[in-house]
Amino acid sequence: MNIAFLGSGTYSRPLDSTSEKKFRALKQLGNVYVIGYGTGVRSLVFTEQARFILMPKLKLPLMKYVSTYVMATPLLLWCIFRHRVRVVVAQGPYHGSAAAVAKIIARLLGRKTALVVENHGDFEVYLFVQRRIRLPAVYKWFMRAAAKFSFRHADSLRSVSAATQQQLESWAPGKPISQFPAWTDLDVFLDSGARPSVNREEATIVYAGVLIPRKGVHYLIEAFARVVQDMPNIRLLLIGKPVNQEYSSELHQRVETLGIADRVSFLGEMPQESLSRHISSSRVFVLPSVAE
Repeated sequence: MNIAFLGSGTYSRPLDSTSEKKFRALKQLGNVYVIGYGTGVRSLVFTEQARFILMPKLKLPLMKYVSTYVMATPLLLWCIFRHRVRVVVAQGPYHGSAAAVAKIIARLLGRKTALVVENHGDFEVYLFVQRRIRLPAVYKWFMRAAAKFSFRHADSLRSVSAATQQQLESWAPGKPISQFPAWTDLDVFLDSGARPSVNREEATIVYAGVLIPRKGVHYLIEAFARVVQDMPNIRLLLIGKPVNQEYSSELHQRVETLGIADRVSFLGEMPQESLSRHISSSRVFVLPSVAE
């Protein structure tokens, strides 16, 4: 069976070890085609465990949405007719709406395709706590319309948690839903031989995730500043890509204002292997997300 995945994932060539392992496992299902985003401003096509068809990664979020609707549907149709893709998996309801258009066109041209729409988070509010949005009422109207259209034409839905399943049930009652968590390469976290021991002389708190308001990192910094006075050896490691540059700058400024710059380290994005070592040597892992 040939399957196409459509989502907002970013990939580069060669694949990182985690992505390589994921698509090597998926290859057992059949030929896999991935429509996502590259790391540059040019389109990229390559084969490594799956066939990757990557759209340009544009800096402006609005342009990224536009490129999805302009490019994703034709690319899916090409996969459906050229490579006989039978199942399309959309990472969320907004990508699902572009996939639904491809499904409708393919059906009109005599090719039947099943559509699975996933829900990885609270798609109704997450964008509005991720960055500042101009004309939020317009965005909200468009997103609700896209979600309704996507769910109406989906054959099946997938949630990653009980909360996301409840949201799907409220939006698409009666649709079949499968629930299982998102892919995580657990091996690098379970390899005890590669894990350092916890440093008993220094209490380290670690956060891992992109730096956006939705993740609540500002709450973590405020809380850390309150306990740092009572714990002279405490440190905070913030690991993740500064996706929202304005928010990231505000975090740096807040750390300076609170006088804890010598206790807080912004380590940026890193491979899973490095992340596992930091988590293993820390005392506490904190995920202060407000919409997870």
